[in-house]
Amino acid sequence: MPSSVVPSAATVPPTSVAGPNDEPSARFAVVVPGASLNGAFELAEGLRRAVARQSFVFDGVQIPVTLSLGVCQRLPGESAAELYERTDRSLYAAKHAGRNCVRAG
Repeated sequence: MPSSVVPSAATVPPTSVAGPNDEPSARFAVVVPGASLNGAFELAEGLRRAVARQSFVFDGVQIPVTLSLGVCQRLPGESAAELYERTDRSLYAAKHAGRNCVRAG
């Protein structure tokens, strides 16, 4: 994961949504100005692996936490809404692929 990419990343505030079986889930966006699609994919994969390595315990109970991530690079002339839509499709491709993975669109 290129360390030069991380400091310039900006996050969009998270939105809570219901996950499968009404389990808590959160959706958020990370914008990485100047990153290539491959660089953004590597960043996302690094985040996914870092979360997977963590042990989350609440009241003595281990809670599995995974990340499903969609990654896209803005196309010339593409609006923010179009980019969001493509990225959302990539996110759902990751979820349909079994979760806990990254998909690029």
